[in-house]
Amino acid sequence: MVIRCAALAAVVVSALAVLVSPAPAGSAADTTSPTVHVLYFRAQDDPLDPTLVAAFEQGLEDVRRWYGQQVGKTFQREALVEVVGQKTIAEYCSDLTCQPASEWVAAFHAVVGEREERGYVNRDDPQSVYLVAVQTYEVSSSLGDPGGAWFSSDGGGVATIGRRELQDIAADCQDDCYARNRALGIFAHELGHAFNLPHPHEDVYSNGADPCDEHCDQTVMWVYPKYPQVGLLDVPEHPETDALRRNPLFSLDVETVHLSAGWNLISLPLRPQPEATPSVLASVDGGYDVAYAWDAGAGRYLSFFGASGDLGRLDETMGLWIRMTDEATLSVVGEVPGPVQIPLVEGWNLIGYPWRTPLPPQEALASIDGSYDIVYAWDPASSSWLSYAPGLGYGTLKEMGPGQGYWLRASRDCVLTIG
Repeated sequence: MVIRCAALAAVVVSALAVLVSPAPAGSAADTTSPTVHVLYFRAQDDPLDPTLVAAFEQGLEDVRRWYGQQVGKTFQREALVEVVGQKTIAEYCSDLTCQPASEWVAAFHAVVGEREERGYVNRDDPQSVYLVAVQTYEVSSSLGDPGGAWFSSDGGGVATIGRRELQDIAADCQDDCYARNRALGIFAHELGHAFNLPHPHEDVYSNGADPCDEHCDQTVMWVYPKYPQVGLLDVPEHPETDALRRNPLFSLDVETVHLSAGWNLISLPLRPQPEATPSVLASVDGGYDVAYAWDAGAGRYLSFFGASGDLGRLDETMGLWIRMTDEATLSVVGEVPGPVQIPLVEGWNLIGYPWRTPLPPQEALASIDGSYDIVYAWDPASSSWLSYAPGLGYGTLKEMGPGQGYWLRASRDCVLTIG
């Protein structure tokens, strides 16, 4: 067993006791699938703060994309589970002061060991990684270091962040984003420990050689305030990051879609995980004012305004209108889709192109040949439409490809197979 950074404070031990306490059937964490279990804890008398919940989700998606850039793959995650403590703020930590580390470590082992026996947590399963946001308290040690993490050398881990990090992520930073980047760096750092990554100066390289003088300022595992302009574990011969590439947790891709200022008609190049609209669009949060999808069955638009709307989810089969206030890049986390079937209704359909290989429209739409009469794409550079009409055999739309959305008019109900 190894504890990293600011050891988990007593409130976190109490939180974990509640998080993995007996619950209704089917509510215990599924430790059989390779995923990060996402938990949001607050004390009984600490009202839920939606702003901090949104910051936690946004921070998690930001860090997932960053891991994707660093590792080449990124980690699976479950939907956030809110956990309300069975005690009050005062009962968890008298005068907001937690117990010394020597006392809470024993409690931590007692709690996790007991719950492991009951099937809620498996500390030695590399698929069982838990991320805990603690709304009620700042998670820190007597040294003032934020966050905390625990992991077993055989796999499995817990990472925590506290209220201060959530507040810094939620803050609207303009020119000075030091506090926000530092909070996100802490997020990435503690998750790194839960994934079994050490501090770079620890005795794990070259017979104890200390690479810190040369490399410590290049890694989030030591200087998290430099996030995101820093590496994950940028030291010579780091088998830990290579291990992440082979870890079943790291099975998701990260793809990007360029967005111009103004209207863009796009689609998702991956099957997003999760599909919730705020999570999918988190990388351009604040950079757009509205997004629309089309419900062909109902014949109406579904909308999302960055915080509200009836467009609750997005997937790779959908076309999406999004109006950007400035040029940006959308980063999408998800799985590479195989051949995809898209049900079409007679009339107009707004569809995606869930396939990595660009194709001429007559080839991409071969499975519905004879069942559509025109397809349109929007070119934001020229603010004009590109089209292909199979009856004419030609058009200005020469190629369909990933990241683009399309209006297609079907002459009857049918199913388009792409891929």
